[in-house]
Amino acid sequence: LQCKYSVQRGRFLFEAAPPFKERKGQQVSLGDDTGGRMLRLLGFTSSQNLTLVLKKGEQLVADEPTTIDEEHPVARQLVRSDTSLSKLHKGLIGEFGTRKSAKRAESSPVGSLLVHGNPMPISIQDGHLIMSDYLVSLAYFALVRVNEHWYVAGSKMLLSFEESEQKLRDISSLRLPGAAEPLSFTRILEKLARSEEGRQPERGGKGKELESYDMRPVLIQFVYKQLLERARRECGGLDNAALLSHIFEQKLTGEKEAASSTDEDAWFTETDRNVLALLDQSRDGEGCIWGQMVMMRVYENQ
Repeated sequence: LQCKYSVQRGRFLFEAAPPFKERKGQQVSLGDDTGGRMLRLLGFTSSQNLTLVLKKGEQLVADEPTTIDEEHPVARQLVRSDTSLSKLHKGLIGEFGTRKSAKRAESSPVGSLLVHGNPMPISIQDGHLIMSDYLVSLAYFALVRVNEHWYVAGSKMLLSFEESEQKLRDISSLRLPGAAEPLSFTRILEKLARSEEGRQPERGGKGKELESYDMRPVLIQFVYKQLLERARRECGGLDNAALLSHIFEQKLTGEKEAASSTDEDAWFTETDRNVLALLDQSRDGEGCIWGQMVMMRVYENQ
């Protein structure tokens, strides 16, 4: 099945999706389970026959009309053109060349594969840029936004904005949840960027094993450097700690305005929006985690 919203009717509906095969009926309850709550929010009522078996051309339309905000379909996550990543990608090409260029092939490898026992260097791919962008965002959220006691029943994953602002007043004291000592942002990125010495190779398909990886050329020497240079253009000749404080403050401000802003040049990027949506979850009294689905752009399959 696929769920659609009919603007003409102002209602949600289900219809059969290809491939159209004969299936046994499945009765859907409108009780207090998660599925039932979702169906009621979409306008379906207990008076409807919700045996969701539909043939090609058939539809199951909600009894009640539902209004949606077409400008902001999900308040916390707007699907926008990703100006930030586009600029980084343009810079990546300038720094390392295009995907199939000799300059890219001659750049420092970001790891090593064993192919049937023979070592093969891993050249920089565009996908490594996307991965690095997400690692920077995750490191920011871990330091500034994540509640240290998120795992306790009834707790939220994210701190309030006021609590995060309090943490930013002394950026040198920031530490990861559960860590005994503060750790610099650069050191965190260093730990994320490369494999530990002595690690066992990770087996893949077709006789391949990941022997080691070192993403520092992309993650630190390019992506993080680009962020610091942008902050320096805005703030002047400050040291890295002050520049990092500016970046974090701007991201926090952007997060506050994310529900109503479509500023594509904001420090709070589409990557940050995706990470926020994934982390914005809580545990109920029984320890179950509640979060939300996330729409994510797929850039490539590398």
